[in-house]
Amino acid sequence: MSLHFGLLWPVGFTALLLLITGVPGVSASGPRHATFINEIHYTNPASNQQVFEIAGKAGTDLQDWTVVMYEGGTVHDTVTLTGAIPDQQEGFGTLAFQGNIPSTHPSALALKDAAGNLVQFLSYGGVVTVGGETSKDIGVVESGATTAVQSMQLHGTGQTYEDFIGWQADLQQSFGKVNDNQAFAADQEQDCDFDEEGGKKVTFYCPYESILMEHCYKCFKPPDVEVIICDGWSE
Repeated sequence: MSLHFGLLWPVGFTALLLLITGVPGVSASGPRHATFINEIHYTNPASNQQVFEIAGKAGTDLQDWTVVMYEGGTVHDTVTLTGAIPDQQEGFGTLAFQGNIPSTHPSALALKDAAGNLVQFLSYGGVVTVGGETSKDIGVVESGATTAVQSMQLHGTGQTYEDFIGWQADLQQSFGKVNDNQAFAADQEQDCDFDEEGGKKVTFYCPYESILMEHCYKCFKPPDVEVIICDGWSE
């Protein structure tokens, strides 16, 4: 079920449209990657140091998730994941896994959930297309100068993959922990006046991306809706 509410904010603000999808979730943005590939190292096959890392919300169970590695468009290796993501920072964390990661370009890693659904498809050294799905090139690669203790890492601040700035190469490895140039952001408290005449006030915790995108849409309440609870929000 989808309900649409038009709401005019006080003078000086623009008219807003709330999109409420189902009960109790609310979404005003496109799909974002809450579980994602966070670090990769592939250039030292002889040293058995080929590793990738998955990051996401603490408690996310990765049992039977897989990472399929493609050399060009050909499957090179598949790793079945295990374990739950630990809480390392602000309710987020990482898990690292070894795999036979291809060192030729372009190559790609496809993260799939336990049901086999494609969650993320990243590549390095170019774009890879498999089964109608096209990878997103991370924009950096490892080279002959990359050592066995360096890696490519996601950096910036955020909660989902799209929040972060991008990838950096040849950094000191940080497998199994938050990257050195990375910070997971806490949800931010917002006070929202729902009823100016009645003076009712409710405090909500807004997910980081809503603050980043400057539209904390959780804070707008149509008069005929008692409570709006969004995915990832808490009262």
